[in-house]
Amino acid sequence: MATKGVSMTDAGPRTWGARLTAVATVSLLTLTCVTAAGAPAFADPPVDLTAPVTDSAHVLSDEQEGEIEAALEELSDSRDIDLQVVFVDTFDGMDGPAWATATFQKSGMSSNDVVLAVAVVERRYGYHEETSVTSDWASEIASKKVEPQLREKQWSAAALAAIDGYQSDGPAFPWGLFSLIWAVVLIAVTTPWLLLWRRRLRRRRSTEQDVLDQRHSLAKEVVQLEEDLGAATTEAEYAQADLGAREAAHLHKAIDDARTALGGSSSALELVPTQPARRPAAAAVLTKHKVELQQQSDSLKRASARLSTATNQVRTARTLVAKPEMIQELAARIGALHLAHADVSALVRAQAGSRPAWLQARLVDLLSAGSEQVKKAQHSIEHVGPLLTQGKAAQASRLWTAAVDTFHQGENTLARVADPEAVRAEALTALDPLRQQLSQLVRTSQDELGNFSDYVESAHKIDREEEWASQRPDALASAISGAQALLRRPPDAEVDPADQTRQLDSAIDLLDDAVRPYLAIAQALRARRQASSSGSSSSRSSSSSSSRSSSSSRSSSGGGRF
Repeated sequence: MATKGVSMTDAGPRTWGARLTAVATVSLLTLTCVTAAGAPAFADPPVDLTAPVTDSAHVLSDEQEGEIEAALEELSDSRDIDLQVVFVDTFDGMDGPAWATATFQKSGMSSNDVVLAVAVVERRYGYHEETSVTSDWASEIASKKVEPQLREKQWSAAALAAIDGYQSDGPAFPWGLFSLIWAVVLIAVTTPWLLLWRRRLRRRRSTEQDVLDQRHSLAKEVVQLEEDLGAATTEAEYAQADLGAREAAHLHKAIDDARTALGGSSSALELVPTQPARRPAAAAVLTKHKVELQQQSDSLKRASARLSTATNQVRTARTLVAKPEMIQELAARIGALHLAHADVSALVRAQAGSRPAWLQARLVDLLSAGSEQVKKAQHSIEHVGPLLTQGKAAQASRLWTAAVDTFHQGENTLARVADPEAVRAEALTALDPLRQQLSQLVRTSQDELGNFSDYVESAHKIDREEEWASQRPDALASAISGAQALLRRPPDAEVDPADQTRQLDSAIDLLDDAVRPYLAIAQALRARRQASSSGSSSSRSSSSSSSRSSSSSRSSSGGGRF
């Protein structure tokens, strides 16, 4: 529906403030077909992993992702270890091991499962595993196989290095104990096979439920697309009458694609049961169902998006043909925005000496971006009318939409420039994640510093006595003190946030390097205690096959910067 425009060409306001008020008032009028674009997310909280490879950071090619998935499948078949790899931008203020552990738990993972997480922007990584390999070997995989590849930004090679590492239990694996355990297992062959069967049955039952959930979701998508298809078919009939066959052809093509996608999805739904079976299907069959349902869901989403775009374009074209005065109204509003932008630009430059240099630079950058947005809007709206006159309604519709979008972008940019304090607050708030990360690292470092004496006394137990004989707590205490002093100072509005970011990054790196030896010995001692406990438990339960099975896996976490 079109709304009556307010002329901006009459004797307008003489001051930039008044013109801003005028522009803000006029912008309350409703425009047809306004498209909202979502803001990008800058942080990645722990996730529920649903695929072997999750590449939210978009660092892998399709070929690399396929190579990793093939290697993961081979690892699962040969070692019964399910490793999942996830690449994100950041760890949302958490350290790598904590993020990996949280993702492991959120994904419902358990024995024989591993998560390797990499934050490519923060250059951090972490892992959490519950497998039969030793903690020392898991740590060696991370530090000697994975980390060197990450330093060179060889993301795919890092994942493959981790997979290769878990293909064995490591050079220090106790093969004698392993052989003894297997001898006992072979004697009590019936019980282990029963436990294995039950575990596989639970996995298949879980996979079956995933398939049923996918089927339910796809069925809902089918219903929604059928409704959209009905509306699009009606719109196509109107377009045929109002715009002609040529202008309606694009919508007819989108309708045909949507019907094809619906046919494929309906066929896939018929092949998948609607209720759990008394005995789940084979793992290969369930996996095939999952892949097919996902492919059909992706196809349906693409067809739905194309149908929605084509329908909106035709609807907009019909509206413009019926109400060409909308073009003049938008052109007037863009002209008023251009005048307001010029006034604000002059005022910002006139007040340059009253604000910090970094803030002035940001305002000037915003003004430049806003100027480009206004120019694009003017260029687009100038061509809408001529295209309609030439009978090219579809092209006119696309340019109209572009003009509306860039006009609103220009409005939003101008509003930001008009509020320098909001720009200042936004820049300083962006420092919060780094301050939180540094604060968490300070708490961890304080805990580890308190354990220094215990580490010195225990170093000989893990053959690190010589290393810790030269270790001094002064370096860690100094790094903690420096970080605390930095955190006590609130963000300074007079100092460029980029400089403050560099200070925080430097403090994080310094403290991370200082506490790393403490975390390494703590992890080694935990692994030794777990190995000792596992050995004792195995001895006590030599007559119990279920106890032997439960002591075969343990958990460990690790990671850091690269």
